[in-house]
Amino acid sequence: DASSNNGFRQGCEYLTTQYKSYRAVRGDGNCYYRAFLFALVEDPGKTSTTTDQFNRISQYVGGSIENVVKCGYDRFTIDMFHEEMVDLLSSVAKEREQKRTASYLSMSTSLYDRLNEENGTSDYCVWFLRVITAAYLKSDPGRFVHFLDDPSYIDVATYCSKEIEPMGKECSMVGVLALAEAFGINVDIEYMDGRSLVDGTSGTKKLVKHSFGRKHDDNPSDSYSTLSITLLYRPGHYDILYK
Repeated sequence: DASSNNGFRQGCEYLTTQYKSYRAVRGDGNCYYRAFLFALVEDPGKTSTTTDQFNRISQYVGGSIENVVKCGYDRFTIDMFHEEMVDLLSSVAKEREQKRTASYLSMSTSLYDRLNEENGTSDYCVWFLRVITAAYLKSDPGRFVHFLDDPSYIDVATYCSKEIEPMGKECSMVGVLALAEAFGINVDIEYMDGRSLVDGTSGTKKLVKHSFGRKHDDNPSDSYSTLSITLLYRPGHYDILYK
């Protein structure tokens, strides 16, 4: 309708004042996890702590298989997916070592192709991110059960088996929160859903933006929160935004 179209137009105009570019992500129901993965390995932080943050993430992923096994996942089943994720991060680390003085946005063609290959690394890693998300939710079911977006699910384990673990299922807000907290990072999401812009500072209008995970501005002493990624949400889909 006219009001919705106007809201999208205003949203686009606002984004052009705040961001330099965006990266389109495949719309296959896995777009949040895929955007998260790509942004994570592409340029975590863009700060002097980038290397430390990437090393921290690599160490977390390396040991994450123990966490998910404790939550009931079969080690033999998930081992291949875990290894693919570990291998991806190792490949990125090697690239960065070779390009210390180059922009981290300068991703090699081979890595880019690997992340876009059908039924390849990206899909394996996306599913492992789903497992990490589900394991994090299951690790504290009493906290997360109250935030399930479908009242028909009475427990976290059932919710994860139906909404988090299957490929092609859109990521809910509780999934967004869980994945961000699991990795110890902040995820900002600009919501462009056709609604009118809201009042910002100095009388300006802006899109609604929500932050999930850990935000460094709120706790500067928290070294885990210096890494942040920004995504654009449109109904049913996520893309990556760049300052």
